[in-house]
Amino acid sequence: MNEEKPLSPAQAQYVLNRLVEDGLISARDVARYLASMQGEIRALENRLVHLRSLSTDTEAPVRRRRGRRGRRAAAGRPRAAGAAVKPAAPAKAAAALSPKQRTSRQLQGVYMSLIRQFPKSKRAAIKALAKEKDRQAAVDMMQAALAKKK
Repeated sequence: MNEEKPLSPAQAQYVLNRLVEDGLISARDVARYLASMQGEIRALENRLVHLRSLSTDTEAPVRRRRGRRGRRAAAGRPRAAGAAVKPAAPAKAAAALSPKQRTSRQLQGVYMSLIRQFPKSKRAAIKALAKEKDRQAAVDMMQAALAKKK
């Protein structure tokens, strides 16, 4: 079977102009087809409304709002017929933390909140202390330094 490629808009316009020039269709036919397009759109929209009313889903029907031309709101547009609706992913349960992990994360939070209060020029020395000894030593040093400032 020979599958034909879809025409680009420019190619379609060229073919349409040639058909009119060759007398195979008239300009009046083209105008009539264009005029019937809006009626076809309305008929499809009415059919969608009818199908939605017959749907057994408890989902509320999609309401269309009239807006300025050219603006498109993805949330306001109805889905294409047959478009798959992705089910929501189940929520993942938070992994249980061991007491050691919980203490470590709390200490990290305190460390981060304190280190932000020091100028960047002093942060390298504090990070080195945390790496050399431990975070608790760095936290104690920062708390002592901030207490002296007051």
